[in-house]
Amino acid sequence: MRKALDPIAQTAPTRRAALRFGLVGLGVAAAGLPLGAQAFTLQEADAPTTAAFHNACGTVAYHQKLAEEVRGILIARHMPADAAPQSVVCPVCGCKVAVK
Repeated sequence: MRKALDPIAQTAPTRRAALRFGLVGLGVAAAGLPLGAQAFTLQEADAPTTAAFHNACGTVAYHQKLAEEVRGILIARHMPADAAPQSVVCPVCGCKVAVK
């Protein structure tokens, strides 16, 4: 006696076939994109953007507070003067802030 055939089980794709089909589809989609869309690029900021970053800290009071905080950390760690950094980078605007 023969085993009953299941038509659904015969036509159902395996995981390997589904993965292969998905990877081929991604490859075809990526090949159709223009070159600029396939990667990130870094661009220089224009004048308004640069001004917005530099004005993000407001007055220099934030920079002074940052320098005082760094000095306090260096004193707490007993960092020798020759090993201490001369400046740190402001996390908000990216300006160099003198520590000493």
